[in-house]
Amino acid sequence: MIKKLLGLDPVRIAPHAFSLDEGSLSYLSLGDEGELYCRECVRKVLPEDCFQAGPLGGRLKDEESFTKTLEALLADLTQQPQEASLVVPDDWMRMTFVEAEEWPRRREEQREVLRFKLSRVVPFRVQELRIATKRVPTLAGGKAHRFLVGFGIDSALGQVERAFESRGIRIGWLSNGSLSMLQALRAGLASAPLGAVLKVDDGHYSLIVTQRGEPIVYRTKSIASDASLTSVSRELRLTRSFLQERVSPGIVSDIILAAPEALESQWGGLLEEVFERPASSLSREWPAIPGLVRLTTHEAAPMLGAALREVA
Repeated sequence: MIKKLLGLDPVRIAPHAFSLDEGSLSYLSLGDEGELYCRECVRKVLPEDCFQAGPLGGRLKDEESFTKTLEALLADLTQQPQEASLVVPDDWMRMTFVEAEEWPRRREEQREVLRFKLSRVVPFRVQELRIATKRVPTLAGGKAHRFLVGFGIDSALGQVERAFESRGIRIGWLSNGSLSMLQALRAGLASAPLGAVLKVDDGHYSLIVTQRGEPIVYRTKSIASDASLTSVSRELRLTRSFLQERVSPGIVSDIILAAPEALESQWGGLLEEVFERPASSLSREWPAIPGLVRLTTHEAAPMLGAALREVA
């Protein structure tokens, strides 16, 4: 069954967001009207080996320890949410694009086509995946119908959702870090013919290229923390060539870098070298957010995107 995933479905959400990875669990809430004010912000470290390693990650190995950490976090809150969004790592929720020349009218037939197309491009059993899709702009030389497809292991995601449900919290919207961050930055990219967001985390980076705010290219790669950026430069140059060949006008006009402060100079220089224009720094140029404590702007941005999400 195709369920809500990656923020691709138009659902109303509450201004509460959790962020989860292998090492930590964080929470952020905004004002009741969704204004950019952090009412509460809490972060807890998870015990080691709480999650199993795997190609799509996210499967709980120590459910008891995770639940205890969640309970400790909730105990610090002045008001426990009944519904919230959840942001997980890009490795737990992958994204890809699929194209089709013909597109059926019936929803069930559409799902079958998408599952078949996805089975040709990902090395996972499609039957085990939770999938969501969104139509995106077509590219020059491509097929008539193009979709952004998000997918993750359904049983693993369900495990985490049930842990929240056992403590009275329904996860109404579930997304990965890159797409959640794009939600926070979409308004600023809406006027750009071609824009880009590069998100850098420990051990990997993700790039989303947008056309008038809509995602049209997505790249994510692992990288050793002590490695040079030579391979990254090569990948970014390939992306630039792809855009020049397939997307008009082919030149990225707006670039936003979301990286830990210690890495901004190195990555910002690389982006300027490749795309021949300076990148805006999320942490330096985003206005100060009242009430934001315990988390950096870079860490909080995906949760802010989830909590601020507008109904489609």
